[in-house]
Amino acid sequence: MPKSAGGKEEIMTGIIITGHGSFAYGISSALELLTGHQDFLIPIDFKGEHSEEQLKENLKAAFERFRDCEQILVLCDILGGSPFKNAVLLSFGDERIKVLYGINLGMAVELAMRCMTGQIPEGDTLADELIEVGKTQIGKYRYEPVETSEEEYEEGI
Repeated sequence: MPKSAGGKEEIMTGIIITGHGSFAYGISSALELLTGHQDFLIPIDFKGEHSEEQLKENLKAAFERFRDCEQILVLCDILGGSPFKNAVLLSFGDERIKVLYGINLGMAVELAMRCMTGQIPEGDTLADELIEVGKTQIGKYRYEPVETSEEEYEEGI
């Protein structure tokens, strides 16, 4: 098993991103731009021309590819959709698989960086930490002008 920089054994983690339309490939493409290519990531889109059976087969193939991983995180676009439902059904009986929904790019970047550096806690701890990261990535920008005095303006500050 690979060792991290600190000599601690790394936890091999597989990441599956899935969602409606081109969601999975969109998130994966942005993730690759930000962090580089990730061998431990499989995007699975559920497009209008796909049947649920095709989606299920694609998810099964991804789980098979990650059969040697200690944990597998499935990042879904929304709660209750076909990608989520099928990932949950296929995860029954396999404690290594954690299914998250409502993912955003910030969560995916955090997970990829952790996988790259070997800083991955096991199981529910990682899933819970990713959910918190996702929450911090949601907000609204509010412009607040900075007041400057005439003196500062004249001095070019």
